[in-house]
Amino acid sequence: MFETLQPPRPEPVKDWYPAVFYGFWCVLGASGVGASFWKHGSTGRVGFVSYSAVFVLALFFFIAARTRLPTQRDMSLRCLLLLALCYLPRAIHMFSK
Repeated sequence: MFETLQPPRPEPVKDWYPAVFYGFWCVLGASGVGASFWKHGSTGRVGFVSYSAVFVLALFFFIAARTRLPTQRDMSLRCLLLLALCYLPRAIHMFSK
């Protein structure tokens, strides 16, 4: 009897939430790339690479969310990844002193 019970599938988040969320991260990544390039030039700083990765991943997540709505767990993991990439330059700068 209990073998046939399946756990419920995780519900996707609301339709508008991923678009706004990943759109915000795209803007944050693009502004970080612009500020890093303006401040340091194209010397290959960690901030430039890190914010470029944030922009590209957020754009990828945005496009993926348009085809299939992510679950709350997917959103949390992706947010944690993007947040870690944003703070990577600060962490490297803090520990290098």
